[in-house]
Amino acid sequence: MVHNFLSLPAAARPVDRQRGPAILRKLAAFVILLTGLGASHAALAQDFYNDAITLTQKPTGGSTSTQNYKGSALDSPYSGYTPMGNTSSSPTVTAPNLGTYDLNNNSTLTLSGGLLNVSKPGRGRTYPSAQVNYRVYLTGTTAPAYNILTLAAAGSDANGDPIFQNNGANVDLLNGLVNGGNYTVDVQFSINVNVNGSISSFTDPSNSSYTLAFYVTPPPRYPYRWHNHLAEHYGQRW
Repeated sequence: MVHNFLSLPAAARPVDRQRGPAILRKLAAFVILLTGLGASHAALAQDFYNDAITLTQKPTGGSTSTQNYKGSALDSPYSGYTPMGNTSSSPTVTAPNLGTYDLNNNSTLTLSGGLLNVSKPGRGRTYPSAQVNYRVYLTGTTAPAYNILTLAAAGSDANGDPIFQNNGANVDLLNGLVNGGNYTVDVQFSINVNVNGSISSFTDPSNSSYTLAFYVTPPPRYPYRWHNHLAEHYGQRW
């Protein structure tokens, strides 16, 4: 059964994170902080505990389903979600194939939610905002600028680590597509950090994106009525 993280209240979400490793990460971050601002940015980027998106999918000829896809996932239930592709991980992860869709209103592919769970901010730090960055484009072409899905503060998990989420999204990922072919969905999770009045942004992944893949059936070359008009004019069956 698919588990929808958007249905879980923050306090009820099970947590199996090992606190020892988390403490070691924070100690390491403090040590690195002493070496300079650039290093401290790298340390903070390691504090993405869990992040995921929810898609509502109806491939051509298929039924509607809701699926969760994970980026970082240290805790249950997120660790059980389908992993998104990640070429910067070791080993690399292949982008999951979401199926075949069309542009004739016979299929839907909707970004319906997003979630980000990060470590508690240290002294002098706050998290003013968080978001999911996403974009859709023909595979092999130049990627466009990211679109933004804003995530709202949604309390904390059982360890007191903040959660940001959006459970009311309704983003049509097929909207604006005009060509058939293989498509790529890039996903990044972003947190803005206020450190004593100075705002910095950090993403997961830090230097790339998570990926998903799907295929769009090429639309007919001519609209249906124009197609029939040609057939009648030339006396041919199309």
